[in-house]
Amino acid sequence: MKNRLLSKILPFSQSGKAESQLLEQRYVDLHTTYEKIRLEEERIKQFAPLVEKIDKLFELPKSWDNANHIEQFLVPIYTPPELDLEIKVKLLHAKRRLREDSWRFYDSEFGELDEEQKQSLLSRLYKDLHWAYDVEELGKDYTTKTRIRTSILFIVSIFMFFMIDQVTFIADLLSITSGDRGDFIVTAMAAGWMGTSFSMLISLKNRIEISSISDLKVIHRFDYLLSRALIGMVSGLLLFYAFESGILTGIFFPDFSTENTDLFSGERNAALLIVWCFVSGFSEKLVPDLLNKTEQNITQNNIK
Repeated sequence: MKNRLLSKILPFSQSGKAESQLLEQRYVDLHTTYEKIRLEEERIKQFAPLVEKIDKLFELPKSWDNANHIEQFLVPIYTPPELDLEIKVKLLHAKRRLREDSWRFYDSEFGELDEEQKQSLLSRLYKDLHWAYDVEELGKDYTTKTRIRTSILFIVSIFMFFMIDQVTFIADLLSITSGDRGDFIVTAMAAGWMGTSFSMLISLKNRIEISSISDLKVIHRFDYLLSRALIGMVSGLLLFYAFESGILTGIFFPDFSTENTDLFSGERNAALLIVWCFVSGFSEKLVPDLLNKTEQNITQNNIK
C-alpha cells in the first residue's frame, strides 16, 4: 500500500508519528545496505540496470511501496554471504508474522536451494511478508473504525435518551411531552439502543481478538453497527409493549395496568422500564427467549 491506512485516518496522532519514524528507519537501513554495495564498482557495473532503478526509487517520495520495491531489487545484487544473512533475518520476521505452516515451509526450503533459487524464494518471502503486514495494518484500520463508530452510536443513544423530549422542535415533531406515553416509548427504544451499544463496547476487545480480517471487514461497517442498534431499539419497544399488555407482571416489572394511578408518570415505573429495556438491548437473548416462550404458551393453549 502506498500509505499506511492508519496514518491516513489519524495523520496527526501518535500512531501516525510512529509510522513515519518506522518508515524513516527502514529507509536508513536500506540506504546503508545499498551504500555498501555501491563501494564495489564491479558489482555496480554488473547490475547497472537494477542500480539505476534503485537510484530512481530513492529519489521518489518515501513510502512503504517504494521501500518494498528497493528491497526486491537488492536481492539479485547480494553476494552469497549477504544473501544468506538476509534470509536469516527475514526468516526471523516471518516467524512472527506468517502462519506456522508458511514459516516452516520457507525455513526448510532455503537449506536445499542453490543461489538463484534462494533469490527467487527470498523474493517470494518478501511478498508474503509485505502482504501479511498490509493485512495487519488493514485489521488495525478496521479495529480503529469499529471502536470510533461504536462509541459514536453509544453517544447518540445517550443523546436520544436524555434529550429527545427536551429539544422543543423534536418533541413537537414527535408530539410528545415529558412523562406521557410517547415519552415512555422513546425512552424504551433509547434504553434498548443504549444497552446494545454498551454491550458492543465492552465486548469489543474480545471480539476483535477472535475475529479474522473478513469478520473485521463486516463488523466495522456502519450498516452492521446500525443494524445492531436497530435490534436494541426494537427490543426495548417490544419489552415496553410486553409490560403495557400485561404479558410481564410482577414486583420487579413496571406496572402499566389501568388500575395503576401513576400509569406513565410514576418514577418507579420509569426506572424499571429503563433498566429492563437496557437489559433487553444488552442481552441478545432476552427478547427472543420471551417471544419463544410466548409462542409456546399460545401453542399449548390452542392445543388444550
